Amino acid sequence: MQKILAARYRLWARLGSFNFDSPFDLVNACQRGVPSRLGLGPSDELTDERVRGVAQCVQARPLPGTSDPRQLLEARCVQIEKWLKQDEPLTLVRIHELLARDGTLVSYATLRRWAQTTLGIGGRSPTVRIDDPPAGEEAQVDFGLMGYVKSADGKRRKLHVLIVTLPMSRYQFVWPTFLQTTEALVEGLDAAWKFFGGVTKRVVLDNTSAAIVRASAQDPTINPSFAEYAQVRCFFIDPARVRHPRDKARV
Repeated sequence: MQKILAARYRLWARLGSFNFDSPFDLVNACQRGVPSRLGLGPSDELTDERVRGVAQCVQARPLPGTSDPRQLLEARCVQIEKWLKQDEPLTLVRIHELLARDGTLVSYATLRRWAQTTLGIGGRSPTVRIDDPPAGEEAQVDFGLMGYVKSADGKRRKLHVLIVTLPMSRYQFVWPTFLQTTEALVEGLDAAWKFFGGVTKRVVLDNTSAAIVRASAQDPTINPSFAEYAQVRCFFIDPARVRHPRDKARV
């Protein structure tokens, strides 16, 4: 039985089901009479469930107690929940400062882990896959810095590119420019429409001053010159939210 248990251990270890410190733990368990306590005899068939029962007897350890910092946070749980669920919720950084001011001295890492496991706060939001818009529906636009180049007069200048991507096909147009003005944006978009052979119904872009005067998720203020250009080309301006790069992830 010792040899069979050791062989089963190696199989379970490869499958990642158990993590013993030594493959001899199972053999030692047999010597301590663990199988007999589980009602296993020399002639009994050795199934996976019986091997798992022996393994659990070997692995069984008492659960660790709650650490002192977590006990302090548990004592302030009601107040922390109130701070997080008020009309203007506080950030964990601010809550950490308030706790320290009141004498609850814990590390920020401990507070963050405790809030995630106990209150479900501060963890990563789940990833939701969204279908690409239909062809011709949307274009995502953004400026990017390529580096520095020397102009004709020998001066060192920043070289930017205007990138226009069609999410449906991932077809992409790149327009080099030294400026990020409204005029440069319009010139680059006109070149992109000519390259694609048409204008999309909606343009998603960041909050560059060439297109957006004041950023807002509900009521952005559009640059008047760019708004007139959009009316002439018949497309809808859809600014991305501030610090939300996934709003235009394709570009």
